[in-house]
Amino acid sequence: GGRLTEAVRRQPFSVVLLDEIEKAHPDIYNTFLQVLDEGRLTDGLGRTVDFRRVILIMTSNTGFNVGPAIGFTNREVDTESPLKAIFTPEFLDRLDEVIRFRNLSEPELVQVAQIMLEDITKELASREKIVRFDPSLASWLVSQAPKQGSTRILRNLIREKIEDPLSLELLSRPGRTLFVTLKDGAVAIEEEALSLGLA
Repeated sequence: GGRLTEAVRRQPFSVVLLDEIEKAHPDIYNTFLQVLDEGRLTDGLGRTVDFRRVILIMTSNTGFNVGPAIGFTNREVDTESPLKAIFTPEFLDRLDEVIRFRNLSEPELVQVAQIMLEDITKELASREKIVRFDPSLASWLVSQAPKQGSTRILRNLIREKIEDPLSLELLSRPGRTLFVTLKDGAVAIEEEALSLGLA
């Protein structure tokens, strides 16, 4: 049997996420017509699996650039035209709901960047490595991302601009406390002197 049908057969109460469904082969849409219409799917061996208890969520970047609209938006936006250009009417008619998410604002992206940097700090601390980040780094990272930057783009930027050079510094300066900051518009990693308080 197929991987999906076997997984649902074993766990009939499931949430199935199909990420970026628009990138799938059109035959996949036809396959899921049976699921959306009849609540079942037949695998390559002819076995039918019950999908009636499955919550099926599909994501798509189709229409992502339609208007500058993560959170929900109530603003009227034409979400159907871009979808109709890719998916058949039979497929779209079987969807219960199409929910459009607005783009993250710049302040929200800065918050996301701060959380990502905090995660790096915690991960390194769990390995007894101390790293501090300049508070201005989050805003700078967002400014380096393309317009309508996504969290995925931000994650890649942090890997390229912060994590990769930081890994090299941690290897060359083991046991040191490092401070990641900005100098002349670029990331700089400095060794932080320990201040000892005397009673």
